[in-house]
Amino acid sequence: MGLTAAPMTDAAVRELSRWQYDGEYAVYDESPYEEKRAKGSPLLDPDHRGRYTCFYDGDTLMGYINLARMEGAVYFGIALAPDYCGRGYGPVVTRKAMAMAREKWPSLPLRLVVRIWNARAIRCYEKAGFRPAGRVTRVTPTGPAEFLVMKAK
Repeated sequence: MGLTAAPMTDAAVRELSRWQYDGEYAVYDESPYEEKRAKGSPLLDPDHRGRYTCFYDGDTLMGYINLARMEGAVYFGIALAPDYCGRGYGPVVTRKAMAMAREKWPSLPLRLVVRIWNARAIRCYEKAGFRPAGRVTRVTPTGPAEFLVMKAK
């Protein structure tokens, strides 16, 4: 898995805007590029774009991460292209995200939130060293949803 990291670009946002997932994972479908532009997505905002890093498998955008310092911790999110889900890339990208966060903010704890039913992602995060630390309900585009809060040492 020779993944390379690169800054988020408009071309990458256009590509990831086409990602569509099967079954219950459809809640992670990306909105169209033009909708992102109209709504002022942070992916397209120069003031926020630095939070995002893309990962490529050769020339293929296979995922991206979002690292954000909030509430005395570093929160991050990970998105993999549908074709890369369930193939072992999640823990690799998670560890890369953790290393990047620790390099930038060495004294801050790492946290993430994941939908409570997403056992595949929870296993991925546990493999990378995260442990459950509570639950929280958040409002999502599809309504309120329960999330597991996870922390890394």
